[in-house]
Amino acid sequence: MQQRTKTPSKKRSPTPPRKAQPAGGRANKFAEELAVRVRAALGESGSLGEKKMFGGIGFMLNGNLVVAASRRGLLVRSGKDRQPEVLAWPNSRPMVMRGRTMEGYAYLDPPGASDGAVRACVGIARTFVATLPKK
Repeated sequence: MQQRTKTPSKKRSPTPPRKAQPAGGRANKFAEELAVRVRAALGESGSLGEKKMFGGIGFMLNGNLVVAASRRGLLVRSGKDRQPEVLAWPNSRPMVMRGRTMEGYAYLDPPGASDGAVRACVGIARTFVATLPKK
């Protein structure tokens, strides 16, 4: 019987981590402008903060997400009861994650994120989030 000798395996060089590619300048500019409008609409209420999330900036009130601004538009946390008010705005849609509709969340797509829509939706979201316990 022949004895098998183990051949040394070829070691693969580790793949360098991918760097996130910035979106087009136009999309980034929209997200930055949207964030400025959100900050103005939120004003000074409670413990406000900002956190990178959902490919943009999440605006937090007392540790809870209120809205998020990104190149995809404005993500609004309205709660189930007031979601129809947000969805009544032009170019709005429910938030869908992995094929599942997330109740209480909606997106205002970029064409529909007018100043009036942003102010109204931020107000709806702030009112809802103010009812949540602090984190």
